[in-house]
Amino acid sequence: MFPAILDVVVAAAVPFMAVALWRARGLWVWVTAIVFFTVSIVDHLDAITAGLLAPTPQIFGGGSGPSPAIVPGLQLLIDLVALWLLTRRNVKRYYLDTTARERR
Repeated sequence: MFPAILDVVVAAAVPFMAVALWRARGLWVWVTAIVFFTVSIVDHLDAITAGLLAPTPQIFGGGSGPSPAIVPGLQLLIDLVALWLLTRRNVKRYYLDTTARERR
């Protein structure tokens, strides 16, 4: 049940993570976002591994379409870009700089 549970946890956390990134600032938001995207990357790597090791059954349309790694691979790239953006200096300053909030 590990892969399915991880899918549910990541999917259920998306709205909360989006609101936190949009509305809140601070160390907890930044660290939570990094953990969220890291868990999401692990989930996509698991989906790629499962898709390559055990192809989709024919009854579900497997075997005739593109590689089962394409969609999770694209999602993985999106997560990597999000992590890269979170570690940029200006984004870190936005979430971690407490003096910027005091000036407003």
